[in-house]
Amino acid sequence: MPLIWLLALVPPALVVVVIGVVVRARATAETADDTRWVKFLLLATALLFIPVAAGNAWSWSFFLAPAGMGTLAALLLLLRFDPRTWSRDRLKAIAPYLLALGVSLTVLVLAQVAAAGLTLLPGIAVAVVWRAYERRGIRRLMMCLALLILALTIGDLIPTTTAANTPAWLQWTFGLAQLLWWAAAVVLSARLVHASLTDGTVGWRVTILRLLLAAVLLLSLVYQMVLALAWDEITDGLASVVIVETVVFASISVGMLMAWSTMGWRRWIALGFVVAVSLLMNSADSTWLRRSPLALTKERAEQVNQAVLRYHTQNGRYPETLAALTPWYLWRIPEPVMVRGLSWCYEGGADYYRLGYLYRPGFDAQVSVRIHAATGTPPNPGWSCDDEATQFNAQYGLR
Repeated sequence: MPLIWLLALVPPALVVVVIGVVVRARATAETADDTRWVKFLLLATALLFIPVAAGNAWSWSFFLAPAGMGTLAALLLLLRFDPRTWSRDRLKAIAPYLLALGVSLTVLVLAQVAAAGLTLLPGIAVAVVWRAYERRGIRRLMMCLALLILALTIGDLIPTTTAANTPAWLQWTFGLAQLLWWAAAVVLSARLVHASLTDGTVGWRVTILRLLLAAVLLLSLVYQMVLALAWDEITDGLASVVIVETVVFASISVGMLMAWSTMGWRRWIALGFVVAVSLLMNSADSTWLRRSPLALTKERAEQVNQAVLRYHTQNGRYPETLAALTPWYLWRIPEPVMVRGLSWCYEGGADYYRLGYLYRPGFDAQVSVRIHAATGTPPNPGWSCDDEATQFNAQYGLR
């Protein structure tokens, strides 16, 4: 997605933030009751989501969705289960606004199921993670979640695509988990930045550690974006579009929360965070970061090949299967970025081995077996990969 498109998502949210700051300031000056603030959030969320439901994926209404996510998250943070919030007088005052929001969300879900999933679910995730971080008893758990995201990303344990034969219900579950995962990573990084620059009770070492963890979290999203772009190139998919849309939308919505929860110059931190996330996600598609599926596959094949050679050096024979390499030679076998759901072609014995993969030059091109490395003479010239290539080509009518 072009950078200008990502940055064009910011002005509508910025306008909503400015109006919200004015409304909140006037409500605080006149009365301690926050009913006016609640009305504003209800009405803003309803008005922002109605055009999203009426438009298509790339219409002007697309640029209103992140602002709607932010107001929705702020609204959810306000709706606490205490008697004052749900008193009869309060409900009577906000009833028309609640009705407008209910109608707006109903129309959105019925008219644009995909848009509803890409906006409502991450918006709810933003509110949940933001609220959870405020609780001291859960804050350590949130830090553990951030470290878990990093560990799984570095270990390449977060898939960016599913196999072609995956059941539809499992693909939907996988997609939902990915949306929530990306949104949580953005909110955690924003919370770390926010705490680093507003919490004066900790030393500079803690501040630096928080900022470093936030930066690495965002870089892990860039890494997933690079992988998704490679898979999209070979499968003609849209995973990278979903990633960048979810991450930037979440950054804008959490930026709105940051702006409304701080005072003075610190509100500019929110804008800086949003711009930084947009620049980082756009960099994944740059020439110096983007990798082709073949280049990634060759790199991973060489990692596996070097592990096979180390195994031979220490054991005097080649492994019969690649599973023998884990966890001492490779803690995890990296997969080729060529055909979804298919792993390496490998055969090994006492004095021979061959390592390869199914190669496809394009989405609708025929699949063939490509050898990456081999030593010795296998007892049988044919192997299972030949059958897999033939079966794949026949299944999808590739000639």
